[in-house]
Amino acid sequence: MSWIIKHRARALAIICGWVTLLGLLVYWLAYVWSLTFIPGIAEVQNVELQSRDLRMQTGERAPIDEQLIYLAVDEPSITLQGLWDEEIEASRPLQLIKESGWPFNREVWAHVLDKLVAAGAKVVIFDFIFLAANPGDEAFAQALERHKDHAIVGINLITQKGLAASQKGQTLQFPATLIESERQDTRFATVNFAPDSDEVVRRAQFIQPYGEEHGIKIFRETYPSIAARAAMKAGYAELVPKGENFYSFRYVGEPNTFKPHSLHEIFVPTFWEGREIEGEKIPGKYDNGNFFKDKIVMIGPEGHIFKDELLTPYRSMPGPEIHLNALNAILKGEFIQETQPWQDMLLILFFGLLAWFIMYMFKTAWLSAVGFLVVGAGYLA
Repeated sequence: MSWIIKHRARALAIICGWVTLLGLLVYWLAYVWSLTFIPGIAEVQNVELQSRDLRMQTGERAPIDEQLIYLAVDEPSITLQGLWDEEIEASRPLQLIKESGWPFNREVWAHVLDKLVAAGAKVVIFDFIFLAANPGDEAFAQALERHKDHAIVGINLITQKGLAASQKGQTLQFPATLIESERQDTRFATVNFAPDSDEVVRRAQFIQPYGEEHGIKIFRETYPSIAARAAMKAGYAELVPKGENFYSFRYVGEPNTFKPHSLHEIFVPTFWEGREIEGEKIPGKYDNGNFFKDKIVMIGPEGHIFKDELLTPYRSMPGPEIHLNALNAILKGEFIQETQPWQDMLLILFFGLLAWFIMYMFKTAWLSAVGFLVVGAGYLA
């Protein structure tokens, strides 16, 4: 004890040095090598991810781009509850919905696309995977051909985990009964997200790779995500992040910040055109289609009905709304810049030195503790 008192500065330096080295080692194992099989490393990563969520929830949120519209297939759009029989009979798509139920006769989607493009929508996104043949395919296929510069249809990239880097375990699901063209058709976009280890979506890969093994030759392609393809078709290709990296993006806020509008409403005159009450014309919710003029329209399931939900820093969120958040990040430039490993390690060294300085400058324990609290509060802020 007498040696520690006599050589106080040296003893504090040794203590802080060992603690700093331990911090560097844990950082290297957790974030550079990602050796999650080592006990405790996965927990360290989860604490960091949770702290990111806290900072996301309490920090700055991305502003909403007013071009983005969410048309949701929700319960009223499937059951048509609340509509008069006369309203249903007067509309071919509503008749088809009533007759087919879910999944809709695909002629419905043809009417949706025709109506939105006629109203002036820039891009119409279908966040669905249209796999097997269904009634109405011919009508929908013709509409997709008519509006190929405005339409986007989802494709699904499935990767089996634990396989070799050749990516021979990947499967790509296309709407083959709707679009019989090359796989690089500009109407295709991937619907996939890559959650972190705790299954929370914080990042997006805007250009996604796909590969197949044919004998000894590896076939490789890349496909834009829904957000990237929509930005390209809307005239914002230069804003899409380059390469196949993952980009952390800032959300606009809680679920339903992008307010969903019921899909069936666009076929109901009182919503689309308005109505007359005692001689006075009351505009409809969609103002004869002007609501959709120059907009990017996302069409997808509301979420909880179809179980199409993923975890986000703001709890569970419908898949289409996560796509809208990623697209909003492209349009607004709302990406979170990650520090490089060397910067993180310099910070660890700096705070190790700062800890030694505080303990050396303040001779009493309680002053050292107060100093630590002040520095810690400043760092968190």
